[in-house]
Amino acid sequence: MRVRRISVQRFKSLYDVGVSPTNLTVLFGPNNSGKTNLAEAIDFISEAHRFGLELAIQRRGGFEAMAFRRMRRTKEPISFRVSARFGAREVERIVRERLGRPDSDVKPSRNLPLVVDYTFALKATSETVETDYSIANEHLLMQWSGSPRTERRVVELTRSEGHAEMAWPTQTSRSGAVSALGEEYPFGAPGFLEYMNEHPRTGLLIPAMRVNRLFGYFSDALSRMRVYQLSPLALRQPSVPTPSADLDRHGENLPSVISFMQKTHPEAWGRVLQAMTAVVPKLERITAYVTPDRRLSLKFYEAGVGRPWSPEEVSDGTMQSLALFTVVHDPRVPLVFVEEPENSVHAWILRHLIDACRKVIGKQVIMTSHSTTLLDQLSPREVSVVWRRDGRTRLQPLTAKEPGALEGWERGKILVSDLLTSGVIADAVPGASE
Repeated sequence: MRVRRISVQRFKSLYDVGVSPTNLTVLFGPNNSGKTNLAEAIDFISEAHRFGLELAIQRRGGFEAMAFRRMRRTKEPISFRVSARFGAREVERIVRERLGRPDSDVKPSRNLPLVVDYTFALKATSETVETDYSIANEHLLMQWSGSPRTERRVVELTRSEGHAEMAWPTQTSRSGAVSALGEEYPFGAPGFLEYMNEHPRTGLLIPAMRVNRLFGYFSDALSRMRVYQLSPLALRQPSVPTPSADLDRHGENLPSVISFMQKTHPEAWGRVLQAMTAVVPKLERITAYVTPDRRLSLKFYEAGVGRPWSPEEVSDGTMQSLALFTVVHDPRVPLVFVEEPENSVHAWILRHLIDACRKVIGKQVIMTSHSTTLLDQLSPREVSVVWRRDGRTRLQPLTAKEPGALEGWERGKILVSDLLTSGVIADAVPGASE
């Protein structure tokens, strides 16, 4: 899945903000401008599909704590919209899985990408601090990209005020290859629409309908988006072995994630280890081992050193770099948001990190940064400016904010850091916006 745009309305300071991620998108702006709130919004979408909506709201302090702060209580809904695209190969995979032939050569006759537009909005049931919430609306549209308008729609679900409706092309207008997607299953079964309408109004319908391959594939992709604020202290902690280890927000569980990648994704792990030789030039290997209390920790083996290094013995920069390269190369995560990756990391390593983000296949990376060294490795196309005015976060690509930035950069007359830290763009520096 490739995310084309994420839009957020009335979530904390994000009254109406959208970001269109490229392979690498770096957000730059003053402190308290709302960069972390955007990270929180993406994390919330992911957790709502991974853990359920109620727990995702609970983890953020409740509905009222999520709402735009300058409204008197919560009158307008909090809204999230994700536009995404599945490539033709991903569509082929869905068809094969749907037909129970994952290794076959079955392909949709159209060989077209599938585009997805998904929106859900939450509203308060009262204006008190103790307010409950309900789903104001939820809408999912999947359609072929590039096909004639009359044939574009694959499946559409609309839910408003607790009432759900489904629509898909009729049998007479569909080719056999298109129906192989199984877009109507199980929605066409007698009584299933009534079942959908009985779904709790405090829970999202799309992740609950994962029995449908299309819905399940999309919801799973959203649930695998990740946000990180890495901490060397958390990265050093031993972890509990799990079958499909996942890195926590601050970096807990790193040994288990590395063990998982070594076993199941050796090529991706090889790229991590290769990148780490820029941090520790004589590094030979990193292994995960079981501690006496049956947890996992790491050992770092360096050529010419008689015994391995433990996580407590290597530098903060080494641990931070290891985690950064791991999250960039983890093939399970389609979109990753990393806050201030430059912490504890040498400038030379930042160059390698930026190169890795540009080269990795099937991954979109969003970062926040205040590092001039990191900024100067970027094209103006890879940077967006974030600022706040009247309590509302604003976001705009650097090339739109300063139309002459790209030409000046291409001619070598200006660095990205000069544009963002010199005061030429007033909104990019502290004190100018609010």
